[in-house]
Amino acid sequence: EMFQTLRSSLKRVWDHAWFQDRPTTQLEMVRIGLGFAMLCHYGLGSAYLFEIWGNQGWFPPELLTKLPPAEASMNSLLFYITQPWQLAVLHFIFLFCCAAFMVGWRTTWVKWFVLIGHVSYVERSPEVIYGVDAILGSLLFLLCLAPVGKALSLDRVRALRQAKQENLSAQIPVFTSRWAFACRRLMQLQMAVLFFFSAAHKL
Repeated sequence: EMFQTLRSSLKRVWDHAWFQDRPTTQLEMVRIGLGFAMLCHYGLGSAYLFEIWGNQGWFPPELLTKLPPAEASMNSLLFYITQPWQLAVLHFIFLFCCAAFMVGWRTTWVKWFVLIGHVSYVERSPEVIYGVDAILGSLLFLLCLAPVGKALSLDRVRALRQAKQENLSAQIPVFTSRWAFACRRLMQLQMAVLFFFSAAHKL
């Protein structure tokens, strides 16, 4: 009986720490911020698109093969781009996906395009990336696992409009998720560990 009581107590603590049934509002704010940051970052990078990520730019593919194995990664869709116009089209599509991710349009699938695109850009020119790029990638991955797009998004507006077409007085309840809370906890833990080791390294 004591063992069962202890087990129940530990389960309550674990669920309280990781799996509370809460709204996704905070995750949606992270989504908006990340989408805006990436839209600004890669939008400004458009001025040097072919120099940074083009095959004839500062980092041609053959140069990457001379990097140490830990730095040279071929996990990028940009290695399959052979013409400048193809890179321009892909870049435009990626910027559109960043904007869609920011406003929460078709979030369920567009978030994966943003993650794949970001990883492709980072792996294509590893010599121009820094810590923020890695942080963006890890946060994007957690958002891809989380049920984002349920609040503060065009997806919710579209769902509400569809509901009101059937019944003008219809209301959509606030979406809550235990898994979304776990993803938020993972982000908090990740940021705490990141800042701890960053501060320790600087000290």
